[in-house]
Amino acid sequence: MQFTITKASPKDRKAVLNLSLNFPGDYLEETVDRWTCQKEGGLFLAWHDDTLVGCCALSYPSPLEGWLHGMRVHPDYQGQGLAFKLNSYLINQAESSGATVIRLLTAPDNHGALKVSERLGLKATGFHPEVIFRESLSKDKKLTGEKGSPLQLCSHSDLPAVNDLIFSTPAIQTSGKLLFMPGYSYRSLTGDYLARAVNNNELYLIKYRDHLQGLMVTVKNKEDRHLVISYLQAPPEMLPSVTSMIPVWTEQGFLSFSFSLSREQHHTLHPSLKYLFGPYDYHHWQLMEKELIKN
Repeated sequence: MQFTITKASPKDRKAVLNLSLNFPGDYLEETVDRWTCQKEGGLFLAWHDDTLVGCCALSYPSPLEGWLHGMRVHPDYQGQGLAFKLNSYLINQAESSGATVIRLLTAPDNHGALKVSERLGLKATGFHPEVIFRESLSKDKKLTGEKGSPLQLCSHSDLPAVNDLIFSTPAIQTSGKLLFMPGYSYRSLTGDYLARAVNNNELYLIKYRDHLQGLMVTVKNKEDRHLVISYLQAPPEMLPSVTSMIPVWTEQGFLSFSFSLSREQHHTLHPSLKYLFGPYDYHHWQLMEKELIKN
């Protein structure tokens, strides 16, 4: 069966949303406008005659790093090699643009995606911490912050110590140095990114007796009133200090939250999160990547 691949534009929005209806709980509706307006990469569509039968997005967190996400194939067209063809096309696009690595995340039990990824030459290199997401804070909770919280905003003078702490931690290697971002996307944890986080008041230090014990990277989307904890590193006994900040953030106008937590962190914080948010979604992603030929 022959398929044609095109780059999506805003006029394709309706067709993309119709395709999304085949996948209950799909997030394409939240990302299609952003992906179709990207200058670099973007959303690519697979057509059979005039019918949209698949899509996949290509993004560039950095000039040398390509990301594949949002892969969808209409149920009536699965098993015909379309996922392989579409991903191959985007990998070639990334390679032509100068990217030296291509990455994607998928569920560990998504055997179809894992099989296609392995055929494309991607290898499993670790797991990204679970992402916990909740649309809104439980309205019946009366929240009060804890006095004497060990969290404080990071300054530029603190960055050398922060870099030493992050990059001396083996756990950061298993997540690919990734930060979970709003809009179902990811960024690499780099020194440049940390400097921008300081400028935006999004990087917090976790201290005990003036000694740096951990840190927390946040992303504050004030327009949507949504806050993401995209990276957290702290001793288990100090993790509750994170939830002590939620009342402060709600007073600042944030109404919904996402968290990127390891299994151990989730186990420690689960009682507090359940109290604050009620039921929430919990995911664990397999990181796949492939080095590309340098031009």
